[in-house]
Amino acid sequence: MGNKKSMNIRKPEVLAPAGDWERFQFALQYGADAIYLGGKQFTMRAAPANFTAEQLAAAVQLAHAKGVKVYLTCNTLPHNADLPQFLPYLREMAETGIDAVIVADLGLLALIRKALPDLEIHMSTQMGIVNYETANALYDLGVKRVVLARELSLEEIAEIRAKTPADLELEAFVHGAMCVSFSGRCLLSAYLTGRDANQGACAQPCRWKYRLMEETRPGQYFPVEEHDEGTYIMNAKDLCMIDHIPELLAAGVDSLKLEGRAKSSYYVAVVTNAYRSAVDAYLIEGLKKRGVHGVYIKTGEEDPEEKPKEETLTPFVRNKIEKYRTEDPRKVHLSESVKKRVSEGIQYLYNNSDSPEFTNTSAKITNDLIHAIDHNDALAVDISALKTSDEYTFKHSVDVATISMIIARNLGMSSKDVYNIGIAGLLHDMGKSKIPSEILNKPARLTDEEFAIMKQHSELGYNILKAKKEFLGAISLAVLQHHEKMNGTGYPFGYASDKIVPYAKILSIADVYDALVTERPYKKSFSQRTAVEMIMSMTAELDITAMRSFMESVILYPVDTTVSLSNGEQARVVENKPNAVLRPTVIGLKSGIVYNLSEDLTCASIVIQ
Repeated sequence: MGNKKSMNIRKPEVLAPAGDWERFQFALQYGADAIYLGGKQFTMRAAPANFTAEQLAAAVQLAHAKGVKVYLTCNTLPHNADLPQFLPYLREMAETGIDAVIVADLGLLALIRKALPDLEIHMSTQMGIVNYETANALYDLGVKRVVLARELSLEEIAEIRAKTPADLELEAFVHGAMCVSFSGRCLLSAYLTGRDANQGACAQPCRWKYRLMEETRPGQYFPVEEHDEGTYIMNAKDLCMIDHIPELLAAGVDSLKLEGRAKSSYYVAVVTNAYRSAVDAYLIEGLKKRGVHGVYIKTGEEDPEEKPKEETLTPFVRNKIEKYRTEDPRKVHLSESVKKRVSEGIQYLYNNSDSPEFTNTSAKITNDLIHAIDHNDALAVDISALKTSDEYTFKHSVDVATISMIIARNLGMSSKDVYNIGIAGLLHDMGKSKIPSEILNKPARLTDEEFAIMKQHSELGYNILKAKKEFLGAISLAVLQHHEKMNGTGYPFGYASDKIVPYAKILSIADVYDALVTERPYKKSFSQRTAVEMIMSMTAELDITAMRSFMESVILYPVDTTVSLSNGEQARVVENKPNAVLRPTVIGLKSGIVYNLSEDLTCASIVIQ
């Protein structure tokens, strides 16, 4: 592949509030990337139920299982009498695995850095961070993220971003109540009610109904309220920045914070979902503008190459496995003698494209593969075991031919079509025999110029085959078009769906898959599972019908394979389902639990690693 510019599209964090367990679940369910919440002490929202240490531990475990972070708010301004309680409280809460603590006091910051140096610290908006010098000073003190003052303009945020370290995260409120205060430091509540807002006891007097009365005109009132025409001094209107996400991100905001720990579960669900949808729409639009039409999101680590060590089975588990075990669909099996003949034959083809035996050799190889398919009445390919040669070009050609023939067979195509697709698969990269060896075998990524030469192999292969009347027509056209994409982004001609021949649509899927799972000098191989996931993500580029047949034509985890589940348990595969190659039915080797990963919604969070 040629050198390409890196595509750096920053994904902002949607940070949702949770005042109790119910609101936490709604935030999690409706798309939060992170959730902030309070414990029973040192939190600016004392009215909600908040979280005990036990509840927090359960929340963190549930959130982390879904890749969501949890931040604990300790953002009150403590008095002398409060300080002895702080560290014992925070130590207990930190043991739950929280991802960060939010504080607003420099003294607490110093205590945390000394006592819990590994705990990530976010500095609250109540710190009143309005300039880059303050942000830099906090960074030097060990702060990972600053929550910017609510009064800042976009221009001021952008300047802070430009003049602070890149790894200092910037968070900003984008939705919810805007107190009549400075950066959340409200004095009005304590003045009117004796309830200190900075100790978590705000009476929200900015939300009260007010009327003005001129002292010489008793009984004559002027209401202070909000109309469509504008907002007056009290009853502040909720902030809503959902239409300004691009501007916020352009200014350098990393986390979009939603206010509302004291609000209802319904509010949390609706607002979180709205900002989740808006951020996703922004990201998708950004990708489209960059010419990206399909996205594969990889989570977790690569599949380990070593199979998990199998545990000793209890009679109960063994009986469970025998009860549910269902044989895989019949698979292609290539004997060692067939593999040897095929490997030698394909090498001959690539080295002797002008030989009069070219056609006969192609036919012999294809007949060997057809015989193997027919002999086993094969409906699938064990893609973890498919390998005929260590030499990439030859292995790749046979793999593509075999997978393509099985796809064609499952599509109900005629025997002749299956045979012809086998020929096309064997010869699809024939043009590479005309590519200079220093480019073909280069142990590094190709330059743009080299890649342009490499892309000529489709046309070069077509030119080889069109001179042979037996291959003229659908076979040669498939070779010519196997790098074309349904959305017109392929090569050599940029053809879209309606101009691509059916054989090429099948070859394209097999070609992409095998290229992904094969290690080359300039790239590591992807695991079979990851490659299948990536194929599934390419709906704009690959033919959907052929893709579905591919999913029915491959076996990723053969029956009797031992796998690891995301819940930590090892399991035995007992059944594969059509169109569910990533989610077979498995049985836990310790518990004996049957995990029907393809259908049972209770298993939605159980995925094979």
